[in-house]
Amino acid sequence: MVMPATIEDFFFDLLSPREILRWSRINFQSHQAVKSYFRRNFKISRILGKFFKSSEIPLFRYLQHRTGMVISGSAALQFLDRADYGKDTDLDVYVELRFCERICDWLQEIGYGFVPVETLPGLEFADMLSQSLHSFHRIANHEMFYRSKKIHTYFGRGITKVFNFTRDGHKIQVITTESSPIEVILNFHSTCVMNFITYDKAYSLYPQATFEERRSLLTRDSRLGDSFTKYQGRGWTMIPRITSWAEREDPNAAFGASRRFVGDEKCWVLPIHPPLSISHTTQTTAIEANSWALAYDPRDNWKANMQSHNLASKHLKFRYTVADTEVASFINVFFRPLDDMTRKEPTTAEDYFFSLLSPATLLRYSRTSRTAYYAVKSYMRRSFKLSDVLSPYFTPQEILYFRYLQWKYNMLISGSTALQFFNRGASFKFNDGESDLDIYAELRFCERIGEWLTQIGYVFHQRTIRTPRTFGAALNATTPLYANTAQDLRFYESSERPYIGRGIANVFNFRRNGRKIQLIASDSVPLEIILNFHSTCVMNIITYSKAYSLYPLGTFEQKRSLLYSTQGTNQEAAIRKYAKRGWKMLRGITDEHERENPKAAFGQGRRFVGDGKCWTIRIEPAMPFGMDGVSGAMGLGMNMGMEMGMGMVASMSNPIEANSWELKYDDEDPDMKYRAQMAFYNLSGRIFKFKYMVADLDMVLHIDTFFGGRNRRIAGSEIDTWAREGYKDEELRMLIKWKLVNAVNPND
Repeated sequence: MVMPATIEDFFFDLLSPREILRWSRINFQSHQAVKSYFRRNFKISRILGKFFKSSEIPLFRYLQHRTGMVISGSAALQFLDRADYGKDTDLDVYVELRFCERICDWLQEIGYGFVPVETLPGLEFADMLSQSLHSFHRIANHEMFYRSKKIHTYFGRGITKVFNFTRDGHKIQVITTESSPIEVILNFHSTCVMNFITYDKAYSLYPQATFEERRSLLTRDSRLGDSFTKYQGRGWTMIPRITSWAEREDPNAAFGASRRFVGDEKCWVLPIHPPLSISHTTQTTAIEANSWALAYDPRDNWKANMQSHNLASKHLKFRYTVADTEVASFINVFFRPLDDMTRKEPTTAEDYFFSLLSPATLLRYSRTSRTAYYAVKSYMRRSFKLSDVLSPYFTPQEILYFRYLQWKYNMLISGSTALQFFNRGASFKFNDGESDLDIYAELRFCERIGEWLTQIGYVFHQRTIRTPRTFGAALNATTPLYANTAQDLRFYESSERPYIGRGIANVFNFRRNGRKIQLIASDSVPLEIILNFHSTCVMNIITYSKAYSLYPLGTFEQKRSLLYSTQGTNQEAAIRKYAKRGWKMLRGITDEHERENPKAAFGQGRRFVGDGKCWTIRIEPAMPFGMDGVSGAMGLGMNMGMEMGMGMVASMSNPIEANSWELKYDDEDPDMKYRAQMAFYNLSGRIFKFKYMVADLDMVLHIDTFFGGRNRRIAGSEIDTWAREGYKDEELRMLIKWKLVNAVNPND
């Protein structure tokens, strides 16, 4: 129920959107007052009522829904600004040319008359449309992915034709676009008019500057004319360029250089009242598949430049803008031959297309339509199957038992195999004979794993002529670095063994039919070894139920790998190998903003496995066993979903997620300046089935307080079948997650 206008409206009219938001958080009454104010003042009839009867407005919005038409220009700005620019304001609507005929026909049906342009006074609407469509079909049939072009010196970038209609002194301009209407809006003269209204939401692309700071940044291709004076008169400071380096480089600033998409956290997204009464469709958020980049040209005195490429295909209902040049190249390679692939199965064509996209781009594509969503979901299930990477080493029956051993002993897959699993072979293929299957487990569990490998036909091979010749002898010769650590709740720092590496107790090699498996035994938690790898691009793991990439943004989106400061055997050779495979190897992060930014790929701070910066993928098919005995009986309920997370994510618990660490940089030691350090403590105790990593001393004290007393009360030998009170691994996982998600990070 919408309350009538009150004296509060006068008060709220004087506040900016952000100030109104703050006011709404004071108490329940202020929240309700602001909610009612928004419903009264952001009704679409306030704009459309000048041009349409009340019965015509729902039909107009339905056409918006069906055609992707948006309202922009002064009408959208005054709607969001809660202003009235006078009776002379036109209604500017933007739509792809191929959808304009039904809109223009409807306008004429309700009494609007077509007004020919002055230069061609005798040309009727049908003739103008026919001429425009001829050019459009030429582009649609032959150019699937293309840069925008200045079609006409007056119309500007991306505009094909403008059709004018009038009724009772009111003027509507139907502005047709070559590609997405967003392309035209991004090429407006300045940012204060980069706003638009769809059938159900209003969007402001630069709200902080437009409504809070009252600033408007001029774009590189601006033709200001009277616009400069007009918008200055309406209260905006027109900025030719951003002279501050700090503001240009700060992605959180109003005009910070960054890649953006419609509806991101820097946008102001406002639901339209009243909501349109239609059934839920896949086009609800299609507009949010558009992306662009705000960049600055140092060759043109740091003028602002809105960068985007156009995406068009008969496989998509609408056209889109795409910010990423690399993705643009991939799509260009794919879409041209796709239209001729009629002989191939749809899944084959889709797989080829999706294999060219990065994980984040794949996620965005899935949001364009219902068809795209299910196509991506199906692709994820086909492409991320553990059997694909294990089949060279095991039979299907052996894979099932191998995954059972993963569950029982918390065994991990890492190295090139895990990286190949995440990378889908898009950038390189591991066919050079260098890639083995590397599996990691605590030393105390290796005997059972090695025996099973021997039973299925794998033969143990000594690493050097000086090492034992049999697996049993090699295992017996391996001395645990931390003896009897399972008896008490203990925390200890990582140590490095000579000639092997930090956290590694021994390496056992097995071969069968030309395939090699390395069973790498850890002194403590296997993840300790992985976090001491040479660089972040190989910090990926596969468990029995989920796969985790610890630094996916740097690894798969930016193709960067941060080198870790620990030196080990063959480090330089490994660095050269991954540089050859396409990664830029970084010996440090010199950009202070990136080091301090917790959202950056390599921003310092505390992390845990499976957190918001990880890419987590559910392993298909789900296995018919859970974590019984670790912390009571747990079901195998799944919650399939797409996230940056970027993948199919399972909701089932996994003990690996109880591990945490801290990425930090040493700014004091000149020899280590800007070099990355993975900091953590090792944790063991009889109340836990497995060993774990803890991020820092604060977490150590927290865990000791929480579990210390219970650990001392439990009696039993090392690795009992189950501890008397049941293992507390799941409680540890929940404690770590709660502590790190809810606590304020000191590095934030």
